[in-house]
Amino acid sequence: MEEKLKEFETLMTLLLSPNEERKKAEEEYTKRYLETPVDCCLALSSMILSENSSVQELSLILLRQSITGSSAFPCALEEFEEQDLLLLKQQLLEHLVNNLTLKTKKRICDVLASLCKAIGMENMGNLMEFTFNLANSKEPINVQVAMYLLQQLTLSCAIEIRESHEQIAEMIVNLFSLYESNEIVQISVLKSLTYYLLILTDEEQEKVTSLSDLIPDIIRLVTKLIQNQQIDLAKDCLQELIETANYAPLFFKAQILPTLKFMFQISREENVERLYKELSMEFLIVITEHATGVIMSLEGILQELIELSFEYLVQIDENETSENWEDDEDPFDAIYEIGDYALRRISIVTGGEQLLPISFEIIGNFLGSNDFKKRFAAVRAISSVSESTQEMFESKIEEIVEILLNSLEDKNQRVRFQCCTTFSELFLAIPGLIQDEFSEPILQGFGKILQEEDLYVQIKICDTLMNFCQSIDGSIITPYLSDLMGKLFEFLESEEIKLLEASLTTITTIASTVGQDFEEYYKKIMPFLINILKNTTESKYLTMRSKSIEGISIIGSTVPKDVFYEDSIEIMEILINVMKREIEKIDESQRTYIFMCLFRICSILGKSFVKFLDSVMPFIIKSATIIVEYVEIDETEEEFDVDDPNNEGLDVVKNGDTKEKVIVKTATLEEKSEALGLIFQFALKLQELFYPYAKECIEIVLPLIDYPLDASIRNYAALATSSLFNVFVVVYEKQNENEKIVSLEQVVKIFQHALDFFHEAILKEKIIEILITQIQSIGEIISFAKNYIDSSMLNIYLEDIQVLIEKSMKRKSKLLNKEKNVNTYNYEQMNINEELIENENDLNFTFIESCSFIIKHHTKPYLKFFQNNLYDFYSEIIKSKFSSAENRMSIAIFGDIFEFSNDLDVFQFYWEKVNSNIVEILASKDSQLRKAAAYVIGVCAEKGSKHFAVHSEQIIEILYNSITSFAGNENEKEKKNQEEEIDEDQLSSNDSLISTFGKILFYHKDSLKNFDQLIPVWLQFLPITTEIEEVTPVIDILCKFVEDNNQIVIGKNFENIPIIFSMFTIALMEECADEELSQRMFRIIKYFEKELGNEQFKLLINSMEPEELSKGFLEIISQI
Repeated sequence: MEEKLKEFETLMTLLLSPNEERKKAEEEYTKRYLETPVDCCLALSSMILSENSSVQELSLILLRQSITGSSAFPCALEEFEEQDLLLLKQQLLEHLVNNLTLKTKKRICDVLASLCKAIGMENMGNLMEFTFNLANSKEPINVQVAMYLLQQLTLSCAIEIRESHEQIAEMIVNLFSLYESNEIVQISVLKSLTYYLLILTDEEQEKVTSLSDLIPDIIRLVTKLIQNQQIDLAKDCLQELIETANYAPLFFKAQILPTLKFMFQISREENVERLYKELSMEFLIVITEHATGVIMSLEGILQELIELSFEYLVQIDENETSENWEDDEDPFDAIYEIGDYALRRISIVTGGEQLLPISFEIIGNFLGSNDFKKRFAAVRAISSVSESTQEMFESKIEEIVEILLNSLEDKNQRVRFQCCTTFSELFLAIPGLIQDEFSEPILQGFGKILQEEDLYVQIKICDTLMNFCQSIDGSIITPYLSDLMGKLFEFLESEEIKLLEASLTTITTIASTVGQDFEEYYKKIMPFLINILKNTTESKYLTMRSKSIEGISIIGSTVPKDVFYEDSIEIMEILINVMKREIEKIDESQRTYIFMCLFRICSILGKSFVKFLDSVMPFIIKSATIIVEYVEIDETEEEFDVDDPNNEGLDVVKNGDTKEKVIVKTATLEEKSEALGLIFQFALKLQELFYPYAKECIEIVLPLIDYPLDASIRNYAALATSSLFNVFVVVYEKQNENEKIVSLEQVVKIFQHALDFFHEAILKEKIIEILITQIQSIGEIISFAKNYIDSSMLNIYLEDIQVLIEKSMKRKSKLLNKEKNVNTYNYEQMNINEELIENENDLNFTFIESCSFIIKHHTKPYLKFFQNNLYDFYSEIIKSKFSSAENRMSIAIFGDIFEFSNDLDVFQFYWEKVNSNIVEILASKDSQLRKAAAYVIGVCAEKGSKHFAVHSEQIIEILYNSITSFAGNENEKEKKNQEEEIDEDQLSSNDSLISTFGKILFYHKDSLKNFDQLIPVWLQFLPITTEIEEVTPVIDILCKFVEDNNQIVIGKNFENIPIIFSMFTIALMEECADEELSQRMFRIIKYFEKELGNEQFKLLINSMEPEELSKGFLEIISQI
């Protein structure tokens, strides 16, 4: 036995050698492991006692790998007999009490925790008893090991660990007291306490508070460490307290005041390390975030925290040059940033009710100070507290703008600089609000700042102007264009590269905002941009070149196509030459700008872009087919550090659905992804004109649908596949009968190939967002294919859908269970769970959307599949109290059957099964559910004939009650006119209900006894303005009624014509009517104009409400 172990140790030593022997040793080890995994594991365990520390470390890595499993070494536990497992556990536990280093013992704990997670705590014997005994051994190193083991076990077996609460609590309290003189042991106990608190659920709050008697001892420990200048240990303690405040704030409840007093004391202490100030401030913020109610109920605490934040804000370096006033690379380089960060986070959790009055009182006092630092802090704080409740913050907006406008003229340059920064942040935080109401004084103030001579102030005002233009209508800034552009053009004459870059970005943003109003400046700026592109080849101009490339394509969209076309020839020539010359060494950021520019130019020129395809496609294809080289990570080597400057441009990624991780050059992945994105966009925009490259491109993208190293590549490959397939279909449909370019057989073959690749990809895709894109692309391909394909080709895909739905529902069920058990103070995990559940809902809606494409063109096979595989599942959901999202899914899938089956027998079968459930949902308090039900009922009203008719009066009554109960009555309309807040979802839902009401009136008028009374009721609900998708069906019904000369709809003395014309105006202004429907509206308008005579016609138009619709209608008829 000893000889075998010596031989194995030799093998371990060879695995560590740097030469050819290592390769042979790796082959030998792999062979042994795969043949006798149990013997290997036991031998590895024995190697932990090796005198060679490197062998010890390698053995522990390989042993843990054997337990967890990897792509190269499958989990060995399946091969273990009970006695083997017992021997392994015994060896590991014995090693923990042997004379090994603390580091090695911790690694053994990691292995034990992995083993425990793999086979369960119940199969680990008396592991907890061993841990308690080790902790009570009165040997400091054993206590540290026991604490570390407990920490790892809480991560792997939380439920089982919680069962030992009383013993764990007693052990922690006793150990903390027993080792009062050993700070290192105390910190290890504190860490175990933190880990343990994190796994407790809300129901176990009592267990948390029973341990809070330790807090005074913890405070004494931190005090002692700070006084003794034991910086690392003090840092560890404070970080543990922050972690506890984050996930178990109730721990501090009984001792909250002394804890807060201690942290305030550290934060204000002048003679302590800045690190302690940061950490104590972080604790105060975190406890406020996670115990907000408690903090706000304590008199004076919130005020003290806000005042402390302002004290930090004042601490700026008055000798700092403007170049360093804004350092994005290190946002906490200046101590005042801590105060800013604190105010932002506090404002988010506390809202504005208490925070804003306190803050603005301090701001007012600071603004009146002679100390510029306080005025700076006041202006800075305005953006800091903007994170509070938006409604509260907006109530102070006039006061805020007045403060900032005055501060723009402050005698201190840094205050003026900060004022620009605050304006900039507010433009982004509350988009459009400030600009809409105060654009004139603000732009006048900016005009003065534009005259500043300091370079960095000039750069800052460019940035502020750029953000001003975000989320505004171009008409706001158009009156000031001349002055602004005049100054920005002056900046373009500067030799300072940073100012040139900032000016270019601002000009580009202004152009994007004002659109066609920028045309008069086009002739001046475009030659400048082209000149940069041609002549600035040095590396220092790289960013400026990139900005000019971006500007060219955006500014080009502001002028008519024929104007830009002349310049585009020269631009494309330059870009093509750049790619020819530098494609191998081109900076990745510039390549990104070039690719984006190509996309935008294609969008501007449309089919005229085809002339450039032959020049650009070779480069795009080269980038799309670039080989991404990667290196597998050897788990036995030191961990790869992506932050190491030597590893710049490299990253660690997972290799598909394996456990293997590899190192790749990220720029190569990005290049490949961006090229695929361009192929997708070109095929989408150019359609049949892209055909010369379609065959080559489809062969490139199909294998990349399940590309393992990068999600964005899989995403664009899926998108490109659908747009490329459409190219083939369009060519097939448009080609000359005598000249067959694409055959039907070719279309079918490509469809089959695409489905085959997607079949492999969707079953192993782990990222839900990518899976959604893949399913959407499949749906589009099916839609493009129409009836060209045989229905049997879809069988495998339908089976895949069923499998994916089942998997999704299982994942969602696990998430919901996890949500019940998660600590409610773990906001991050709760938010992650909510986001994941939402993703699953989005995925299921995508499945249904994809199925709707199938039922349109392959109705019978789909209905057969649905009845056999999905009916029971979705009918159960629609009849039961599932979540809103799931109910909407089931409504949608039955809605598709009603809409596309075109078979009354099929309609009757499913209508009788689910109509009562859908009709009931029309009265639901959930606006999204009502909306979904309303749409389906509207479809059924149109398609259902006599089967629907018998229910029409009942449904009309429910619709009426729902409309008048939820934001659809006259009072709600008045509120809307008074600009009071109204739930948009409610209004949108009501619009759908109103549309469905109208459909029933038209299609089932003969079944409604009181039809004549219902028409005026329906008309009084109009116009609908929120759910634009419902405008078209309402217009269609109105046109049909008028075309049938229905006098009740037209009204006595034409009294209903203003309502009808209001709906026409909305449809035409929103451009939601197709050409045929538009012509029908125009004919009706002309008819009544002739029928009524000019004077009465104008009177009716003037009676349209609101007034904006009357003006809009007049503008429309002037163009007829």
